[in-house]
Amino acid sequence: MNLEEHFLPKDISHASKEYMCAIDLAERTVNAMCNAKYDDAEMLARDLLKSVGVLNEMSSHKYNQDKFYATVQDLANRNINVQAIQRQYK
Repeated sequence: MNLEEHFLPKDISHASKEYMCAIDLAERTVNAMCNAKYDDAEMLARDLLKSVGVLNEMSSHKYNQDKFYATVQDLANRNINVQAIQRQYK
């Protein structure tokens, strides 16, 4: 996975660690299920969901920032003074 495509530069290191953690938890969950260790599988699955949630939140930050910058660029392309709009709504 191209982390730069999905996460902000400041989040890359954390996202990389969280991603690897999630992959490990997924594998461990499957192994626990295969060995009928359902209590362990349930605990691991909860931790996996937490890791996925963290990744989703960080990815959402990148998506929102990219959308914001695209909107600002669109306004600039239309020769709209973004700073004037910003001053008006402070």
